[in-house]
Amino acid sequence: MGNRSARLRDRRTGRTAHLTPPPGSPAAGGTGEVTSLSADGRSVAFRAIGPAPGGPVLGHVQDTVTGRMELIAPRAPGENAKHGVVRGASLSGTGRWVAYVLDEAEGTGQDLFVRDRRTGAVRQADVDPDGTPMADRALRLGELSDNGRAVTFSARVRRAPVRSGPPGSYGHVRDLRDGRTRQVGRERGFPAAVSGDGRRVLEDYDGKLTLHDLRTGEQHLVAAGWLNHSGPHTLSRGGRSVVFGSVAPDLVPGDTNGTYDVFVRRFGAGAS
Repeated sequence: MGNRSARLRDRRTGRTAHLTPPPGSPAAGGTGEVTSLSADGRSVAFRAIGPAPGGPVLGHVQDTVTGRMELIAPRAPGENAKHGVVRGASLSGTGRWVAYVLDEAEGTGQDLFVRDRRTGAVRQADVDPDGTPMADRALRLGELSDNGRAVTFSARVRRAPVRSGPPGSYGHVRDLRDGRTRQVGRERGFPAAVSGDGRRVLEDYDGKLTLHDLRTGEQHLVAAGWLNHSGPHTLSRGGRSVVFGSVAPDLVPGDTNGTYDVFVRRFGAGAS
């Protein structure tokens, strides 16, 4: 069996592009996988794993029009510096901003950053409400909103969270414009998706899907039970429409095929 590789298909032209690191990269010749695609289809993020044992895991973003490629997290200065390991990436709608989880090269920790690809500015997103970096966290990236303003993630914390509840893994959303970090949902809940405007977050709690309105505090049950699944890019721009998969047989009338189906649930007038 051959190595897994990252590829991007243009459905209009039928062409498929093989996404590979540039020549001379320590990750060239290894495996790869696509991690994010911008809403306009122009920017694609992928990670490449070097073929040598213990080889680097490098994240890249490629411009599908110009072919220009860049590292998501450039190597630190210094002749002997190592690359950090990029665990995941999420692009904004135009591809200008990219969020990514980075394991530091020397094993000193794991952080969540958002990088402005136009200016090169990098901001840390896994911070407590008081602005200090989170401690004792195991990070999992959810999604960066289309406008690049909000990023969702889960973090494991040992001390009591912002809301009542035991220490553990909690979902968070970081507003990069006003600098606020909010806890979303209950322990073990994962903020799988955020609306394009950053206002609404979809929480997946062991298959139970709940839509959170960050502005009003309202919560809407999308699907109960544990037979449901969702992920990034499943909320509309306004967050009133939710796409999810389920094997539950009672979500809509006449569902008798006994297999996994995809559903859309809409909330509110216009359901934008």
